[in-house]
Amino acid sequence: MGESSNQSWIAGAHAGDIVALLQHGRTGHCRTFLTTLGLDPGLLDDPERAITPAQTWTILAGNIRRRHDELQNLSGSAVKEGFYELIVASMLPSPTLGDALERWVHSCRLVFPDIVASIAKSHRRIHLKLQFCGETSPARDFYLEAMALVHHLLFCWLTGRLLKALGVRTSGVRASAPVSLLALIGPRKGHSSSGIEWILGEDAVSAPILSHPLEGWRDGIFSALNGLESQSATSQAERPIHDRVLRLVSETPLNQAEAARRLAMSPATLRRRLSEEGSSFREIRDEVLVHAAPPVLFNTRTVEEAAAALGFADARSFRRSFERLFGCPPSLYKLSVSENVP
Repeated sequence: MGESSNQSWIAGAHAGDIVALLQHGRTGHCRTFLTTLGLDPGLLDDPERAITPAQTWTILAGNIRRRHDELQNLSGSAVKEGFYELIVASMLPSPTLGDALERWVHSCRLVFPDIVASIAKSHRRIHLKLQFCGETSPARDFYLEAMALVHHLLFCWLTGRLLKALGVRTSGVRASAPVSLLALIGPRKGHSSSGIEWILGEDAVSAPILSHPLEGWRDGIFSALNGLESQSATSQAERPIHDRVLRLVSETPLNQAEAARRLAMSPATLRRRLSEEGSSFREIRDEVLVHAAPPVLFNTRTVEEAAAALGFADARSFRRSFERLFGCPPSLYKLSVSENVP
């Protein structure tokens, strides 16, 4: 039924993605390298195995030391270890995270010539974006996710808060991957045309920058990683009914009464349980429906026709759900994609 829900996004990385990065431009057996890191040498044998964020951190950090390059030999020019300190140092004097992000953009351009960092302000929110210059590759796409997470963890350390983005978007096949490091940043909210985008709300943007010693940033962001990983695990455990309903509705069209029957509860109980988890049946159903929207949108003349074809009660509900997932109204999405089609 389209891409996976943000609620089924598992925080971590596929072993196959890590292997592709480790072997990029370098021969050698991963088992030997894992042994030097004190990890199980067979950890990456199954390409579909989900590797935890902490294990992924250990492997990628070890590979940076091995290659002497913060960009893992994925760029035309190496970025030596220690250059991240320039970004951190530039942000520390800022009064708020919003101000610090302005400096983040400029310092990223200096440190990472092949990475484009940008921000856009809208309705007291800030949209952040990271992307590689030039062609993409599986190794680049995966490492860009790791970079986005590191930068987000840096923002957490600077503010002393476990920040959650309002939404995260990525491009290509990564947009529907069931396992992603981006799950620690925030919920999946559709596709990005290129690179990785995430949105920080007003509370995060206005958060003051704390007084930190520069040398503590690496330990600080690793602590933030552990905090977000624990928070993510707790959040998934707290929404069992939402996830069960989501699976049911994704598999076959159901109304609320039928979903309640399959879950062996009354419709009233289902409504109450979902409300306790901060959700509703209509939100779940609309979320599933809107994942199938792009092709329908281009095969119908109007937004109203698309809404009816998808099964929405009205065009207003469709517009609201579409904008929540894709970040813009359906008409604007259709126009922007059409303009980029040769």
